[in-house]
Amino acid sequence: MHSAYELKTSFQWHLNYNYKYVADIDLKISEDILAKIFETAQCDLKKFRTDFSSSHPSFSNEEDTVLHNNVGLTSLIVNFAPKETNAFTWFINQQNKDYTYQYHQAVFQMLHDVDPPQTHWQLKSPLHTLWIDTVLKYYPQASIIMSHRRLDEVLPSIYRHSLTLCSPYFTEDNLINSKRILDEMVPKCLDIWIDRIIEFHKREPSPKNIFHIQYEDLIKDPIGVLRKIYDHFDFLQWSDQFEKSMKTWLIDNPQGKQGRYSYSLAEFGLETQMNKQIYKDYEKLFLSK
Repeated sequence: MHSAYELKTSFQWHLNYNYKYVADIDLKISEDILAKIFETAQCDLKKFRTDFSSSHPSFSNEEDTVLHNNVGLTSLIVNFAPKETNAFTWFINQQNKDYTYQYHQAVFQMLHDVDPPQTHWQLKSPLHTLWIDTVLKYYPQASIIMSHRRLDEVLPSIYRHSLTLCSPYFTEDNLINSKRILDEMVPKCLDIWIDRIIEFHKREPSPKNIFHIQYEDLIKDPIGVLRKIYDHFDFLQWSDQFEKSMKTWLIDNPQGKQGRYSYSLAEFGLETQMNKQIYKDYEKLFLSK
């Protein structure tokens, strides 16, 4: 359920597998190692976690994101590498990510055999959006939920989250350098994300394995939106117990439980970004009711 509250435009992937392999996998960095990393960087780990949770909810099971990090696909590359460098070009390239999803698939095969879900795996990393065709090459039966949010909210949200991610790498005195990098990279990356979504939608306008929802509707009526999702995908089975569990989760996990940052286009000097034609095209396709 928590994936439905992803702050950015994102995909959720529902996968069904038949697996054979077994392995004992530890995807978590120990607290001692993490503490030493932050101590070396002269960064307050407790403050970082508070700031991070305020800009993006943290949950115990984030294997999907960890797997991208394990193969070098981390948003820090985007934040730190100027767009004309080879690192940035390599990161966004759609043609060279087979190794990523070969690894991703192998690990989930092993995870499934060790601890299979009751119905399906649910993956939520927004990075999948950059390489949709490669994802579907390795997971051709994936069901995709595309969650859409107003871009005047998405852009400053991403900027705030990226600023938090960068904070361990810059001192307070040098924070201006971080902001200068993000001023260039955040809008550029969002443009690419949006372009990939629009391009994919134009090729595949209404396939049965894709369902579009609006973030605003999800916040107003989460159970109603989840009902529509379950009605769309026939392998999902609604039950009274499931609805009861969702209601309990919503009560226990209200918006802002882990903290909340305020943000705006004006705060980061991003007002002019909303004049881009690609933003208007995106909102016309997915946000006009």
